[in-house]
Amino acid sequence: MAARNVLSVLATVALAALVSACTTPSAPADPATQRLVGRWSQVLTFNDIRDELAIELRPDATVNVKVRRHSGSGINEYAGSGKWRVEEGYFVSELAWSGPRDAVNHLVGRHRIVSVSDWQWVSQYRKQEQLTAWRYPK
Repeated sequence: MAARNVLSVLATVALAALVSACTTPSAPADPATQRLVGRWSQVLTFNDIRDELAIELRPDATVNVKVRRHSGSGINEYAGSGKWRVEEGYFVSELAWSGPRDAVNHLVGRHRIVSVSDWQWVSQYRKQEQLTAWRYPK
């Protein structure tokens, strides 16, 4: 009887471990991708507009972006979500975007990754212009 209970407990633990492994997103295999997973903040300024971004890159290749836009007409908040990946040294993202009424609602971005550390992510776009994002504390 005791042997049956031990086998029953072991089978239950093995099944729970298997189910947990199936539902837990695994870490990306690529080291560059692994370093990017997490929450980042970024500030972009152009003309009289200042965008404060909160970016969450998840291990399952999904991304969520929240933007707080400061402009002459006040403060507005927008959000986007979609997919991301690292491809041949580039950060690539596709977002469905709920921006201003007159904005594009689907964005595709491709930025060359310059460096990623524990606290800073630098990428390059257009004509040598760089973007810097800062990691939220873990």
